[in-house]
Amino acid sequence: MSPEPPPMAPRPHDRSRRRRVALLVATALAGATAHEDARAQSNYRSAPVGGRSQLLGGTGLTYGRDAAAAFLNPATAVLVDDERLSFSVNFYTVSFVYAPRWYRPGPIDRARFGALDLGDTTMTDLEFNALPSSLCIFFRMGDVKFLAKAQKDPRTREARLGLCFATISSQSFDFAAEGFSETRGASVSRQAQTLSQSYTRFAAGPTYAMHVSNALAIGASLHASLASHRSLLAATATTYGSAPSAINSMFYSGSRGDSFQIDATVGATLRFGKQAVGMSLRSPSMHVFGVGGANQQSYFDGAGSEASLVSAQGSFVSRSPPRLALGTGVEGSWGLAELDTSYQLPINSYSAELEGHQVTTVDGVVDDRPARFDLAERARGVVNFSAGAEVFVSPHVSVLTGVSTDFSAVPQGALKGGSLFNYYPHQTHRLAGSIGVSSHGTGGELLVGAEVSVGWGQRLAVNSYQLPPEVGTTGHGTYQLMFVIAGSTSLRAIKRAVEDVREVITKPTPRAPARPNAPSPTYNPRVLEEERRREERERGPAQD
Repeated sequence: MSPEPPPMAPRPHDRSRRRRVALLVATALAGATAHEDARAQSNYRSAPVGGRSQLLGGTGLTYGRDAAAAFLNPATAVLVDDERLSFSVNFYTVSFVYAPRWYRPGPIDRARFGALDLGDTTMTDLEFNALPSSLCIFFRMGDVKFLAKAQKDPRTREARLGLCFATISSQSFDFAAEGFSETRGASVSRQAQTLSQSYTRFAAGPTYAMHVSNALAIGASLHASLASHRSLLAATATTYGSAPSAINSMFYSGSRGDSFQIDATVGATLRFGKQAVGMSLRSPSMHVFGVGGANQQSYFDGAGSEASLVSAQGSFVSRSPPRLALGTGVEGSWGLAELDTSYQLPINSYSAELEGHQVTTVDGVVDDRPARFDLAERARGVVNFSAGAEVFVSPHVSVLTGVSTDFSAVPQGALKGGSLFNYYPHQTHRLAGSIGVSSHGTGGELLVGAEVSVGWGQRLAVNSYQLPPEVGTTGHGTYQLMFVIAGSTSLRAIKRAVEDVREVITKPTPRAPARPNAPSPTYNPRVLEEERRREERERGPAQD
């Protein structure tokens, strides 16, 4: 356990909070499937994993047939055409964040800052980000040569085998080189801030799905994933005019963690008539290896003098929660409609065992001691809903639309007080709506659309009007827009294109012999004959 810190030293014990807020205006360009389940550690739907599923409101438990099948319900991979490459690359996001008390996220220490008068302390931030992308390749088992001979049962020959690489969680927030300046009466306050917070989880692994009967399909996925957490909060401030002397302060907090783990997902779909139901269960992640570290520094003078430094390194574990998901839908000649719900169970979202030193200097007296930090933060259980529909307007064109929720897993009040690790950057609840158009045929499918979302909640910010400075919370609102270009193509079509190019290179098509140039449109035989006769007259009669 950690030793009790000296008075006024930063608290080493962690209490959850933070999550990224602004995610998303994404524009995906073709190549590999990307995200939809990546709101990272505090939201479970922060990165799209399939463009089609994203435009259908994040559904896919019964009719999923893109990369999301491997992560939502592996049984739906049987719907993927054989030898199919699903893609949805480079989601680009634009985010607008509004925090009305950003530069004063907590009370002012009036005993030291006096009658400090502050006006508008609002922060607004507009960001453009590129989200990571993902890729899935699906094969029919009967088409895999070295496996085909072992497939005696027609059901196993028609089974689907997939290999997926996907960023299933992604969040980032950068507020760099920003400042606040306020002069009201005798009060003058200046601040400079830089914040950078990110969390990503990249997963890769195989997926297998098969029909047990015409109505029942089952599937399973196994994924190895790497979670990466980074956090930096830095703020300096100078205040004078409202207190007997000028007060200078500085706050810095940084943490990092990388964790490798394995989890599995099993699922099934059952069809009866035009209706189908789907269910999937994801196991809790099994930790394999992880490292992390944190440091925190604060300083102030002008109202006494104090400096504090904490630095520690050790192990880090990031966990993904067990998930139970259930969905149902109907399908007809007009299109399809689906309604899904999912429940992520409560879990310790991370833990870290760190060892290092804690140094505190008060009025020139130094206290340097070893310190051990056993940190952990808990995520609450979360229920989310999604609904989507696809309507055919012609045999090859359809319209997709959907709505979804994305509630935060951060417990109420967990952000207050900050922590040494700052694993949660914010608590954000989000509602989203999407619409898109799909063009499909034998060669593949192309989807174009957009998602609009609104979010609200609490976010971490540095309070420079307490001594020593500390981490506080402020309310915020978020508006996000994401453009999506996604789809799939047949590997057979790719093979044919490669063979055509190879044939053109190795066996060029013979060209017809070149023909003489046609006479110029200004060519006139009569004019040329007259010029020849004139030249003969000028030379005179020919000499024998």
